[in-house]
Amino acid sequence: MNPHRLKAYILLLIVAVIWGIAGPVIKFTLGGFPPLLFLTYRFG
Repeated sequence: MNPHRLKAYILLLIVAVIWGIAGPVIKFTLGGFPPLLFLTYRFG
């Protein structure tokens, strides 16, 4: 397998894991903060 292709697959896997973890983390965070405050921290 081409080394560049292997690196691309590994990076895609890392991105998919981070993207998959983001949902539960946001749900957990919203349990402790009001949504408007969370959005202020996220986009501010």
